[in-house]
Amino acid sequence: MPSGDGCGLQIRQRAETSLVSSILTRLRHFCANAEMPSSTGGEGKLEEAIICFESAAQAIMAEQALLEHKFYVRVMPTPSAIRAGCGFCLRFLPEELDKAALFLAQNGLAVKEAYLSKADCVNSYEKIKL
Repeated sequence: MPSGDGCGLQIRQRAETSLVSSILTRLRHFCANAEMPSSTGGEGKLEEAIICFESAAQAIMAEQALLEHKFYVRVMPTPSAIRAGCGFCLRFLPEELDKAALFLAQNGLAVKEAYLSKADCVNSYEKIKL
């Protein structure tokens, strides 16, 4: 077996370990700073918008790009009621969702699905079109 095969595997494992470490760091930061400004929908109900991606790497790249352009966004685990994407999603205020989705599309970061959540309903999400 050529010695180069193991080297490629080690590089890939290090990259995956680095990605997982970055995701866990962001999740710890999210949990420590979970407060997010609220948006009220009809009848005083709190809402949030969620965008799902195909891969964790896309979610992290999207978060970084959005933060650089002053969007208020948080990465979080995809809620168990949503069966879409890679297991990570971005959380927004509903009024920023369309602008953020347009920004992501213009920068080549494809959104898989988007949802609107009402905070007074546990695990209640409505799929929306962007």
